[in-house]
Amino acid sequence: METIEFENSFQERVQELNLKLKDCNNLRESDILINEIDTLESILGRLCDLKYGAETRAIEVANANFDFKQANRLRKKLIKFQDPEDEISAQCFKN
Repeated sequence: METIEFENSFQERVQELNLKLKDCNNLRESDILINEIDTLESILGRLCDLKYGAETRAIEVANANFDFKQANRLRKKLIKFQDPEDEISAQCFKN
C-alpha cells in the first residue's frame, strides 16, 4: 500500500511539473523542470521494474518448473519403453 502511495505521489508531482512547464517562459527554468520530470519518470520506471520484476521471475520459475516436470514425465515414459526393449534384446542374445 505504501508503495502505491509513493508511486502516486511521484505521478502527481510529474503532472504538476508538466503544468508548470506549459506555463513557463524561462528557458533555464524549463530545463530544470524537464530534468526533474525526467528524473521522476525514471524513478517511476525503476519502481515498475521492481514491482513487476518479481512477478515476472515467479512466472519464469513456474514455467521452468512445469518444463522440468514435463521433461521428467517424458523421461519416465522413455524408460518404460526402454525396459521392454532391453528385455527383448536380452532374450534375443540368450537364444
